[in-house]
Amino acid sequence: MRILLGEAVGDWDAQRRVVTPEFPGIDEVVIGQPRCVLTNTREQTLVDLLPSRTCDRVLAYLSNLPQRQTVRWATMDMWRPYRDAVRPALPKARIVVDKFHVLRMANAGLHTVRKHVRTILSPRIDAP
Repeated sequence: MRILLGEAVGDWDAQRRVVTPEFPGIDEVVIGQPRCVLTNTREQTLVDLLPSRTCDRVLAYLSNLPQRQTVRWATMDMWRPYRDAVRPALPKARIVVDKFHVLRMANAGLHTVRKHVRTILSPRIDAP
C-alpha cells in the first residue's frame, strides 16, 4: 500500500503545475515536524507544503518558482528564516507580517503590562 501511495503522489507531483501567487503567504504547520505552508492569500488557496521550514528549503523552493518576479507582497509570521529566504528569492516582494502574529504579540505585551500594573497597585480603593 505504501509503495502504491508513494508512486501515486510521485506521479501527481510530476504532473502538477505550480502557479506563482502574486501575494504568497508563508507559515508553518506541525505534521510530525514543523513544515512550511505556502498559500495564495488573494485566492485563499494552498500552493504547497514543504517537508521542512528551514531557510535553505524555503529559499530553494521560492527560487525555483516560475515567474517569481511577479510576486508583489509576501505575508508571513516573524520567523527570521522566512524573511531571510524571501529577500534573495523574491527581491521585488515587500514583506508583511500577518495580522494574526502582530495581534498575538500585541495582546501578549498588553497582558504583561496589565499584570505588572496590578502588582504595583494598592489593594485599597479610596472612595471620593
